[in-house]
Amino acid sequence: MDQVIAIQQIRPEQKQEDYRRELKDTVERIQKRISRKNKNIPESLQKLLHYKKQQRQELILTLNTYLDRNQNLTKTAQELMAELAKDLLTK
Repeated sequence: MDQVIAIQQIRPEQKQEDYRRELKDTVERIQKRISRKNKNIPESLQKLLHYKKQQRQELILTLNTYLDRNQNLTKTAQELMAELAKDLLTK
């Protein structure tokens, strides 16, 4: 998981250690929910969730092309090379 951002109101009577414990519990609950959700995603595709946005987009494009070409590596490579060449020529 990249980040968990929690905004929590502090009660006037609340001690700092109680606030930190409550915040930690909240973050752990969120992480458990995300973990349960991710169990439905195959392990091989979970790696996409942890890539930086640009890398993830490139991997998803490659995966979509591969699936669109009936999992044919040669056709996938040809299509991706054609797209790369087109991108380079238009810059």
